[in-house]
Amino acid sequence: MTGVLDQASVVAPTPTRAGRGFVPDDCAKSRQNAEGSSVPTVDPYTNAYVTEALDLSKADGADVTGESYAPMEVTLEEGGK
Repeated sequence: MTGVLDQASVVAPTPTRAGRGFVPDDCAKSRQNAEGSSVPTVDPYTNAYVTEALDLSKADGADVTGESYAPMEVTLEEGGK
């Protein structure tokens, strides 16, 4: 499905030697904030909004797969007119 995140294809780079970079999800979820809660508390990768938007668009008759795409001819003119 177009626009849907495949969790298996997401690769989080490891921190650089200078200590900058991304923190793996399991590490972030095991840390606590000032109040003692673990953050984040839910999986950060979700397709819920994308799936709902695609379903709503399909219900409205929108082509969400590009099947009805047809190129159009455009003539470029000096000055953008």
